[in-house]
Amino acid sequence: MSRFIKLFLAVVLLSGFGQTFVLAAPKSDKSDKDKREGEVPPWMENVDRGGGSTYLVPKGAKIEEVTSGFVKVEPPAEYVARQVYEMDKRQAAMEKELVTIKNELVELREQCALQQQSPSDKNP
Repeated sequence: MSRFIKLFLAVVLLSGFGQTFVLAAPKSDKSDKDKREGEVPPWMENVDRGGGSTYLVPKGAKIEEVTSGFVKVEPPAEYVARQVYEMDKRQAAMEKELVTIKNELVELREQCALQQQSPSDKNP
């Protein structure tokens, strides 16, 4: 049994799999702060507050206070309620715009129908 384990370890180390444990992350010129700023998830955003400080918070969240690097963001229930309310407002505005667009489309179709009829009336 020990032969099998030794053989397995030798194959693993020789195949290069062992190097993944030896090699660290690739070195780059960027500092850790620069790396974090570039890796902002789509649901988060960097918010600048006084003194050049940048904080990572959920998109659209309101910051209530910042004390010694601690960021207090609005409660989740309040955040969700505000987001739903704003989505309802946007949806109502889009529905109004859709009705206007549909009315304009009907008018354009009527104008096109009239223009198509008028040339045929002139030429017998």
